Amino acid sequence: MKVYAIAGRKISIMRQKNLSNDELQDRVDVFIKAIEDDGLDHDEFMELFASHRFNTRNIAKAAFVAKNYFPPEMYIDADTDVRDGLIKILSNPECGNRTIVDNVLLCLAIIGDDVVKKQFWEWEKNPMPWRKSLYVGSEFYAQKGGYTFDEEGNEIKLVYDKCHELRKGDYKISPIKIGKVREADCPMCEMKLVDIVTINGNDKRLKHIGINGTVTSTICVNCVSFYDMYSKYELDGSANLIGEYEAKEECYVKPEELEVLANNTYSLGEEVHPHYGIHNNANTIGGFPHFVQDLKYLDCPTCGKKMKYLTQLHWDTIIEDMEGMLYIDICLDCNVTGAFHQQT
Repeated sequence: MKVYAIAGRKISIMRQKNLSNDELQDRVDVFIKAIEDDGLDHDEFMELFASHRFNTRNIAKAAFVAKNYFPPEMYIDADTDVRDGLIKILSNPECGNRTIVDNVLLCLAIIGDDVVKKQFWEWEKNPMPWRKSLYVGSEFYAQKGGYTFDEEGNEIKLVYDKCHELRKGDYKISPIKIGKVREADCPMCEMKLVDIVTINGNDKRLKHIGINGTVTSTICVNCVSFYDMYSKYELDGSANLIGEYEAKEECYVKPEELEVLANNTYSLGEEVHPHYGIHNNANTIGGFPHFVQDLKYLDCPTCGKKMKYLTQLHWDTIIEDMEGMLYIDICLDCNVTGAFHQQT
């Protein structure tokens, strides 16, 4: 079991979730000292930050002084002086170090206040010289902070403020059901389609999602590993796969594995977490996604706008030995869900 140290004592991740305020402050002090000594354990920081979402203001100060810009979550509570200092770095036309540009943009995206958003849009319209060294513009980096912009520069939010974990329990009374096998076949591999997630938005715990009914996302468990897949839902819980899927794919998922998927008992947890309440080890609805690869929000195939992140599922928690993560986005305007797969 992975362990970390608190004041010289080794603790497990399970114990880490139950730290006292004093112990948590001890860890923050240790992080600051590690930053000053150029020895921060990134994984340890992210695990603790994900569990507790502690204030990072002093950590951001130390990181900025040390010119340490990774992980960007260190800067989420940065004060205005640190924020302005980061903007100043990128406002210098001579700033040509691609790694620094990349990391500072992500730090600013995480801060994500009105000043940052205004500056990101300005850089998008009037690129700085460092833009030539990047594959994407500032708009893409903004997505790290859970937002993007429309063509007029208006903000489009890509995440929900609340996060619930899906846990094994009494799924029969849960407003969320994972994995219902359908009679219809996939047009590419002829495997049975699956309603991978069905969500009753009328449940009081999910009112913030803005669904006045039941939403279902339909996919092919086999082919979603190769293609982004979209479905059109009705608020009565019905849904149909949409889009053109003409290629023929070999089916790698066995019927008995679909049966295991359909018999899982994951249900909605009662506890509400902040954005980063869950990191990389849980199935969730809402909050921020944990991307295995590069960050990605799908474009709605109907209206073309960025879709909003809805839920993530670790495949190996519902189908044994299956790798990677499934992400589901939603466009509430068009009643469309989109799903895609990432793995290392």
